Amino acid sequence: MVISHEKTANEIKKIIGIGIKNYLLKDCDEQEIIDAIKSCAKGEKYFCGQIIDVLLEKEISNKEHCETGSITSREIDVIKELVSGKRPKEIADSLNISYYTVVTHKKNIYKKLGINHSIELAQYAIKTGLMK
Repeated sequence: MVISHEKTANEIKKIIGIGIKNYLLKDCDEQEIIDAIKSCAKGEKYFCGQIIDVLLEKEISNKEHCETGSITSREIDVIKELVSGKRPKEIADSLNISYYTVVTHKKNIYKKLGINHSIELAQYAIKTGLMK
């Protein structure tokens, strides 16, 4: 786990690139620190909200995802449903597709966006205007 003051996207990416899975800023609140420690103990990744914002801001400001068309219209439908809190089975019923198709879309979305958590997906959706 790293606790740092470094907030630039390039430096954050360098630190993540060496295998760091838990990254907090020194000014994170108590709950984020507790959540990070729990995630670290479970072997899970955890990045504080500020780190996610910095990383997503760079990605979104480049407009790589939407302008290149890498996210399909059906994936956008799935993103909206996921961010609204629906589970894959509910999304499958809502969009008239199979549960496994929803799971595949979700996996592809996470891979294309380079994210690992639903919080990151929600931040992406808000920043790109998919959710208001």
